[in-house]
Amino acid sequence: MIIKNLADNLIYPLKPSDTAGFALESFDILKQDILPVAENNALIGYLLKKDLEKIKKNQVIKPVITTNYNFEINENRHFYDAIIFLLRDNAPYLVTVNNDNQYTGNISYKCIINYLANSYTLQAEGSVINLKLQSYNYSLNEINRIIESEDAKIIGLNIFKVTDTNLIILSIKLNTKYIDRIVFSLQRFGYEITDTFNNKSYVNDVEDRYHSLVKYLEL
Repeated sequence: MIIKNLADNLIYPLKPSDTAGFALESFDILKQDILPVAENNALIGYLLKKDLEKIKKNQVIKPVITTNYNFEINENRHFYDAIIFLLRDNAPYLVTVNNDNQYTGNISYKCIINYLANSYTLQAEGSVINLKLQSYNYSLNEINRIIESEDAKIIGLNIFKVTDTNLIILSIKLNTKYIDRIVFSLQRFGYEITDTFNNKSYVNDVEDRYHSLVKYLEL
């Protein structure tokens, strides 16, 4: 998914001809401490709320516009890049620009989280298995083959690096909650299972069904 299809556009840019009084109102309404400034749709810099103290309310903001921030990102990049930029720059949001550096909107943590929360991977019923392995031993084809041999499918996958090691953690979302056989099969092939989530046991499920049947027959 590219950024321009996710941008929430809740923040509007100021103009260099805006007064400090108008800018202050904008800061209060948008609940931000830094806002982009654009002229003829071209992004020219940013304004910090604290810098408004340097000028009077009836003066224009042009003298206190700064170019020391780089919170912009091309709207045609993948939203993964937006996450990296937000974390790297500790930015409250990112300004989206087109190929001509024209202001087109903004993207925030909130809209990215909302998008991820509505993904099929998170919404679908299933369970999660975490595997720990050496990065050079990672083979999705092999892991997928083992899982599909137990009549299950991978519907989501995230890979995390273990700090200062060659190890990675694979967090695998499966389309079933019954994962006993999958866990046993992965372990049989040498995979270390560190955690499982939302899993149901085949054994417990059979026992529950058996006890329910006995109670029914005793009626």
